[in-house]
Amino acid sequence: MTTEPATLTVDDTIKMLRETFCVAATAIGMFYGPLGDTRTQEHIDRLQALIADCDRQRPLGPDGKHGDGPRCTPTCGCEDRPAEPEFRTADEAMEWLRSIVVPVYGDVRAVRGLIWATGEIVHPSRHGGDRTLWDRLEAAKRLLDSDPRAYWKKAP
Repeated sequence: MTTEPATLTVDDTIKMLRETFCVAATAIGMFYGPLGDTRTQEHIDRLQALIADCDRQRPLGPDGKHGDGPRCTPTCGCEDRPAEPEFRTADEAMEWLRSIVVPVYGDVRAVRGLIWATGEIVHPSRHGGDRTLWDRLEAAKRLLDSDPRAYWKKAP
């Protein structure tokens, strides 16, 4: 049995898929209750993982709404969403962060330090309001946020 991630394609929005997954998880829990077999919790956990991935691709605010602007991602479904990120892996994002920071601050190895220093360097106020580099930083942060362990890794 492989553990490689699966890719599914459906003709629906992430918003609606998330809602369906939530309803299904709740229904399974209510139907079987705490006395369900061990597979019941496995099904609920699998649905929770799908819900978490929906939240990664279409983040919600504390009010439970996606809204416009800073929560938009390339896959959120908004019309004015940002372009597809330029980073495919965390290593690519880390390499870009280092290429910005090292010439200015020297060797910064902690991921949080790289993100902070990059933000200082690429802030739109330092570039005549141009958000190109800032948006790229946001894409790197989203990618690194998708793996919480990345914050504890050291830069290469």
